[in-house]
Amino acid sequence: MRALYICAILALAPASFANSVKPAIDVRMVAPETVGEVDVSARFTAAQTALENGDYASAYDGFTVLRHDDKNNESYHLGLADSALGLRKFSEARSLYAAMTPSDARRAGLTLCDVALGSVDDIELALNSALEGNLSDARLWNALGLYYDARGRHIDSQDIFIRAIAMGSDRAAAINNMGMSLMRQRRYGEALAKFEQASSLNPNSRRYDNNRRMVLALGSDFDAAVKDVPEGRAAQVLNDAGYIALTRGRRDQARELFEKAIAVSPVYFPVAEANLASMG
Repeated sequence: MRALYICAILALAPASFANSVKPAIDVRMVAPETVGEVDVSARFTAAQTALENGDYASAYDGFTVLRHDDKNNESYHLGLADSALGLRKFSEARSLYAAMTPSDARRAGLTLCDVALGSVDDIELALNSALEGNLSDARLWNALGLYYDARGRHIDSQDIFIRAIAMGSDRAAAINNMGMSLMRQRRYGEALAKFEQASSLNPNSRRYDNNRRMVLALGSDFDAAVKDVPEGRAAQVLNDAGYIALTRGRRDQARELFEKAIAVSPVYFPVAEANLASMG
């Protein structure tokens, strides 16, 4: 839709004509700035690529802009919901999924949010049910593997990720999830091998690279953990590793990791400061 802009331009004239010359009025039809189809397609591709590579913040920003211009586009809506889930904004993600047209993808998202929010009575049943229509969704397989790991069913967990690959799940994602399971078991050498394999399959994934660096940090190889990584990401990697150590009762290592995160940060890093302060 073209907008009508009216600009009143006063004509300059000698003083003697000041009272006799009327201001000229310039009425122009001006087309507002629009985003072409090519630009929209490029924006969608960029947001989707960021989502697939685990750069959830960039994906979230990209889909937010796209959805602002087209609230009825289900692909944008799903992308924003998946990005919010990746950022652990579970309540927001659930609201976005709930507003979508019923689909297998919507069901998967709702199930993952409900599991994260603790509103599912039988987690194993809920995840297996959601997988029936989403056999290639690595997030559901990962959640099920995590469920087994938390109960000491580590063989079942590894079997889940092998099944995920057989069922068509993204190979790099499934291998990364194997690494996460091994890392939770403190089998850091084996976990590192899995993260390196996942990174080699998808070298653009920030998520796999972060996991590789976290397991190095958990193994106390701090130099390798932050080698060739942008300064801001180095602090985040060390902080995340510290949080994992803390949740597993390894307070001394957690403290060391938080202190390292603060030390390598080029600016004040309040997250690590808060985590360190919470330890007393």
